[in-house]
Amino acid sequence: MSALTRTENNLLVQEEYAEHQSRLQGSSNSKNRKPKPKKNKKQQKPYRQEIVYYHAMSSMCGGYYKALGALTKDGQIRQPMPKFDNEEIRFNRRFAPFATLTSPPPVSYAEFKSIREHMMRRSSSEIYAIAAKHFDQTRIVLESIQNPDQEVG
Repeated sequence: MSALTRTENNLLVQEEYAEHQSRLQGSSNSKNRKPKPKKNKKQQKPYRQEIVYYHAMSSMCGGYYKALGALTKDGQIRQPMPKFDNEEIRFNRRFAPFATLTSPPPVSYAEFKSIREHMMRRSSSEIYAIAAKHFDQTRIVLESIQNPDQEVG
């Protein structure tokens, strides 16, 4: 989402700069020029639909994460036996391929653990309610997509 947003913003700035330059060059012979028609919104924000879609997917992942946390807290998801499991090793191995990426910045295991512990302090019913809000937000965002038949993502 952040890469697409930055790309879109750079394109808009570039278009504004090009317009500004053409106005400066055309000011001397402005009597002979006809004003250009305004570009429609679709051309001005070419990645808007993809950004909205990825926002919805991000919200969906948040809902899944919260729901799985609540299910785990309720004992509905079996956890590996501690003598056969090391969560920090699993975390580091799963996210090692993404360590070279700069955006989004990588999260350390300590940060992940503190965020999860903060979430798990709530009651499971509160966590389910937060997950439901994420899923509801996802539904609202997906329903706002203008052309749902067009392939996105």
